[in-house]
Amino acid sequence: AILGLANVLLAGRARILALSWPGTKGVKPQHEDKTSVTGNPVRAEITLLRDDPYIAPGEQINLLVVGGSQGAAVFNDLLPQALIALPPELRARLKIVQQVRADSLERVRSYYATHDMAPECEVFFADMPERLKAAHLLITRSGASTVAELSAAGRPALYVPYPWNRDHQQTFNAEAVTTVGGGWLIEERDLTPESVTSLLLHVFRDPQILQAAAGAARTLGKPDAARKLADIVIAQT
Repeated sequence: AILGLANVLLAGRARILALSWPGTKGVKPQHEDKTSVTGNPVRAEITLLRDDPYIAPGEQINLLVVGGSQGAAVFNDLLPQALIALPPELRARLKIVQQVRADSLERVRSYYATHDMAPECEVFFADMPERLKAAHLLITRSGASTVAELSAAGRPALYVPYPWNRDHQQTFNAEAVTTVGGGWLIEERDLTPESVTSLLLHVFRDPQILQAAAGAARTLGKPDAARKLADIVIAQT
């Protein structure tokens, strides 16, 4: 993870710097003695998923594709191509739930339909905790909240960082998880239907790979982040 520019400028005035990840980049040496790794607070419904052990896919494979509150345009066309390229016997086992931007929804649904696939495509999912609970693998951006939620829940993901942040903060977020084996990282410039198809073939043909990645992601989860942050605030008042 990386400390954003605004936070770097304010760090000198802060009594405590609450960090999402150890080794956060951008923390000046003179400020390191006032850092505390609390994690990023997540919703209670997500925290409760930690009590549900990850179960590797069997006959059915649940794939969840989300791109943040607005969706990710790059996923709209590229991911259907990657999924359609999977072998028919593997494709038949997939239950796909995909967030799609509103301006592309009907086009994406039609594209899948012409290839005899009928995933659940919507602009927004109001029941994300339930969707996350069922997911065997996610394909997603890597914003701070997303990475915190998947780590707290212990769910593996293919992370495609949003490429247009000046400080590349989403790449640093994804690296915090993928470095310990909690998922996979493909930069958008390297994202192709072939690269996604290859990765999915690798992990779907050996469910224990997903099981191990889920366990690794869980080791970074901070389900008590909200309490730790609250304790720090109260101690400073």
